[in-house]
Amino acid sequence: MNEDSNGGPDADLDDNLDHEVDDGSDEPDDEPDDEPDDEMEDEMEEELDDQMEDDLDGELDGNSAASADLVFAKAAEPRRTIIFEPLHDSMEVPSRATEHSAGYDLKAYLLGNPSVRLSLAGRQYEGAPQRAAGDSAELELLPGERAIVPLGFRATLPPGFEAQIRPRSGTSFKTTLAIANAPGTIDPDYNGEWGVLVRNDGLLPIFIAHGERIAQMVIARYEVLEFEVGEVRRTTERDGGFGSTGHR
Repeated sequence: MNEDSNGGPDADLDDNLDHEVDDGSDEPDDEPDDEPDDEMEDEMEEELDDQMEDDLDGELDGNSAASADLVFAKAAEPRRTIIFEPLHDSMEVPSRATEHSAGYDLKAYLLGNPSVRLSLAGRQYEGAPQRAAGDSAELELLPGERAIVPLGFRATLPPGFEAQIRPRSGTSFKTTLAIANAPGTIDPDYNGEWGVLVRNDGLLPIFIAHGERIAQMVIARYEVLEFEVGEVRRTTERDGGFGSTGHR
């Protein structure tokens, strides 16, 4: 049986095929579009970079501020050292005998024929050491005579500290050399050559040798307080002055 070229089963098949092809071409592509995602990633990376830069700047600013605070704190810290100026080439820094010794040994410096201030019975005068064996020197002290023995250096203490000049126990036990104003005080604003005021408490002359340890220095803190005018009241059972707590 012959079918017409303009109809029949073959024509219907071709129409259906064309319709399916046309329908398929009109459907949207199932694959996602990469362009919007790429733009979002770029924006996120830019935001992240900006945030990291901000964080880094903050850290740098914080470190700079911390460094500045540290420098200021160090500048504000009080000095805790003694400025030492030797007046002779052979002068050594005072030292302690042991690790736990409280006092620094002070030695007489009598080389170079220094002028020494002396006093006896209310009279003041100048003296000088005598030459001793070798290249050394020694200072003679008569009974009752006092002298300001030079130490050969100048020093400045930090504010709030004093140097207490005290006798050495061994010297006090073995000799008649005494510290006349014990304990002596050297203030932090004193800038002259340091010396020790000594006295011969014996009945015979004594000799102080160059380099002899004649005293010890103990560094101590002190407080400065203001005076306030007011009434002094009794605060305990004590009432009176010297001897008010008993005689025995």
